[in-house]
Amino acid sequence: MPNFCQEALAASQKLWDANFNHPFVQALADGSLDLKIFKGYVIQDAYYLQSFGAAHALAAYKATTSDLAIRFGQGLVDTFQSELELHGSFIKDLEISQTDLDAFTPSPNAYAYSNHMRLAGHDQDMAFILATLLPCYWLYEEIGHYLAEHRPDNPFYNRWIDTYSSDWFSENVRQMKDLMDQLAADKSPEEFAALIHAFKQSVYYEYMFWDDAYYQRDWAVEE
Repeated sequence: MPNFCQEALAASQKLWDANFNHPFVQALADGSLDLKIFKGYVIQDAYYLQSFGAAHALAAYKATTSDLAIRFGQGLVDTFQSELELHGSFIKDLEISQTDLDAFTPSPNAYAYSNHMRLAGHDQDMAFILATLLPCYWLYEEIGHYLAEHRPDNPFYNRWIDTYSSDWFSENVRQMKDLMDQLAADKSPEEFAALIHAFKQSVYYEYMFWDDAYYQRDWAVEE
């Protein structure tokens, strides 16, 4: 059986590369991103992370060994202790008000991406769940290291970059990639292809998550 991570990246390469070239990421790199857009992104991402964590919990529930349950459980803990704390600090320091939070509605793709993960969590096995989660880990790590080479003159953006380019996050990503390869190793060709498709869908949603945030999309239809 081929290596899952290598195959999944190859199948998603065009979408993967598009994430680095998105105007949101490029504006982060040079520090020109409008702070209003970043605030909106932070609120959307805090919403997304609830589903990201829920999918970990469902994978842990379905784990066939205590070691696997611990691995997914640790992912859940890392999500809420580290990433939600980061977003909590942004909410405070960017002066995002309770009124802003009360008025929040998830963007179309934030909503779809969250449901993509939750549906996998409810209906699929550990391998499929992790295939939907892995692009968030892996892509954010690579974008974090990419942005660390640029260092915009903005303390908020550098705080975000520091999190996703950190050694602890890279180690977490490495472990998840190794686990994904292990869980995919005994899959049939048809099952393996389904995992690749789930991974590619998440890479697409990662791109569209930037897109919704950058263009501040809501549920209106343009005529």
